[in-house]
Amino acid sequence: MNINSHGKLCKGLKMLAVSTFLLSNMTMAQSGYFANMTGQKITSQNISELNGAQAFTLEGDFYAETLKTWTNLLNQQESSTKRVQLMAHEGVVYALVADGYNTWVRTSTAVLKANEWTHVAMTFSSGDIKIFVNGEQKPTEQSGNFLNVPVVAPNTTASFSVGATKYEGNMDNIRVWSTPLSVSLLSQWQDKTVTSAHPKSSNLVLNWDFEDYSTSNLVSSAASPAQSAAYSGNVSNLEYKRQYVTSYIPHKRVNAIENSGNGPGIASRLTHMLYFSITADSNGDLGRLGAVDSTGFYPLVPLDTITTIPTDISKIKGWIGSRNVKLFVTFGGGKESRYLEFAMNTEAKRQKIADGLKDFAVAYGLGGIDVNWENNFGGALNLTHYEDFLAKLRANFAGTDLKLSVAINHSHADFADVLEQYTDFAQVMTYDYVEGGATGTHYPISKLKTTVDDFLSHGISHEKLIFGMPMYSRSKHVDAPDDAVTYAGLVKRVPSMTTADDWVWYNGYRQYYNGVDTIIEKSEHAKLLGLGGVMFWESGQDISPTDPMSLLNAASSSIGVNSN
Repeated sequence: MNINSHGKLCKGLKMLAVSTFLLSNMTMAQSGYFANMTGQKITSQNISELNGAQAFTLEGDFYAETLKTWTNLLNQQESSTKRVQLMAHEGVVYALVADGYNTWVRTSTAVLKANEWTHVAMTFSSGDIKIFVNGEQKPTEQSGNFLNVPVVAPNTTASFSVGATKYEGNMDNIRVWSTPLSVSLLSQWQDKTVTSAHPKSSNLVLNWDFEDYSTSNLVSSAASPAQSAAYSGNVSNLEYKRQYVTSYIPHKRVNAIENSGNGPGIASRLTHMLYFSITADSNGDLGRLGAVDSTGFYPLVPLDTITTIPTDISKIKGWIGSRNVKLFVTFGGGKESRYLEFAMNTEAKRQKIADGLKDFAVAYGLGGIDVNWENNFGGALNLTHYEDFLAKLRANFAGTDLKLSVAINHSHADFADVLEQYTDFAQVMTYDYVEGGATGTHYPISKLKTTVDDFLSHGISHEKLIFGMPMYSRSKHVDAPDDAVTYAGLVKRVPSMTTADDWVWYNGYRQYYNGVDTIIEKSEHAKLLGLGGVMFWESGQDISPTDPMSLLNAASSSIGVNSN
C-alpha cells in the first residue's frame, strides 16, 4: 500500500489508525521479562480461592522447546483424583477438575507447537470445563467418566505449583482468577498487562508477570492490580529472560540525538545500544578510518587521539541512566571493515585486536563488544579467521560480565553454528533487499521468514537469533537520485503517510521502507518464535520515539520492552 506525496490525510485519522492497529495486532501476550522454566518448579501456598470454588480460570503463556509427555503446567493437586490442573501431553492440552474421579477434558488435537509462544487458559463453571488457546475456545474431548465431574473444585491442602522438572522452555503471565473469564475477555486481554481497567480485575487471585527479576528464589506477585492475598512463589535459582530490541548509534549521530532531547526516550525503548564504531588497520591497531588520500588509501586515526569517544559514551550513558540497558561498542561495520581482511590474517594480530577490544570495553565500563566484519567494501570475510577471532574474544571475556554479539549478512547462514558456539546473540542484517512495484517493500516478511528458518536450520538457537530492520528506505530504480532516505526524511516529506504504507513517492521515484504495520508484523514474528529479538539500523534515522509513527516505538511496544 502506498500514498502519493501530494495526498492529504487528517492527522486525527492517522493517529486513530495507529492506535487501532496497535490495539488489534499485538497478539502475543508474553512481554518484558519471562521465566526460564527448564527443569524448574515454582510452588506457592495453597490457593484457598480454588478450594470448593464453583468457578475459576487458570491461564498462562507457554513456550515449550520440546513437547513432552504428561507435563504439568499449573496445578493444585493432592492426588490424581483430587486436583485442579492444566497440563500438556505431546502438544495436547488437558484441563482437569477431579474430586473422587479423575475427570478431565482435552483438546481434540495438539494445539501447542515447539518453539512458539502460546497462550493457554482453562475455565471451570459448575462442572463445565473449557480450554482456550490464543483467545479462541478449542473443541474438546471428555474423559469416559466425565458424568462424575464435580460441580465445585475439590478442597485440598496442596500447594499451588507451576512447571515440572521435565518441562523445557519458558513461561510468563501465570494467572488465577476466581471467575470463569469469557472468550471475549480472554481474547481482548491476552496481549495486555492486567490493570484495574479489566472488568474482572477484582477477581484476580494470583498474578505472576515475572517483571520483578531482582531475586532468583522468589516469584513476586505483580504490583497492580492488587490481589487480596498476593501469593508469591518459591523457586531455586530461577533465570529471568527477555527479548531484545537493539539499535545502532553511529558516532556521527550522537550530538544530533543529544540536541534533540530524544536520547532518554530512545534508551527507554531498547535493551541494547550499539555505539558505532571502531576498527583496525592492517597492523591490528585500533582506531577509525580517516579521510581517503590521493592514492585511495584510508589512514587510521588512532583510538587514543579520538577525543569525541569519551564524550559520546558519556552522553549515551546519560541517556541510559539507571535503566537496564546495555551499551556495546561495535568493531567494524561497512566501510570500517575495509582492511579487516589484512588486520585478521595472522593469529598474533587477531589476539592483539581481541585484547585491545577487551581493554576498551573494560576501560569505558561497557556491556560488551559487537563484531561487524563486512565484506561489501573489500576486506573479504575469512571464516577461519573470523571463527578464531570470536574464539579469542570469548576466551578474553572469561571471568567478566562482558557479552559478545555480531552483525552478519543475511547470506551467511552457513556461519550459524559458529555464531551459536561463541556469541551471546547474533544479529542478521535483514535489509538492503527490495521488492518493487505497487505492493513492494524493504526486505519483505516472506523473505525474512525464509532467512530466519535458514539460520535456525544451520544450527543457531532461537534465543540467540536476532534479525534486523531498517530505519531507512531503498530505491529499486537505478536512476533514482536518492539511493537511500532516512525514515525521518520520508515522514518529513510525506507527512500524510499511514502505518500501512511501505513505500512513498520521493523525487519522482518509489522509496521502499518498513512502515509501522510491517515493523509490528516482523516484531510479532520474532516474539512468536521466541527469537532473541529485533535490531535496528539505526536510531538516528527514526522520528521522535514518542511519536506514534516511530518505528522504534512500534517494535518496542510489540516486543514489550521493560528497560527498568
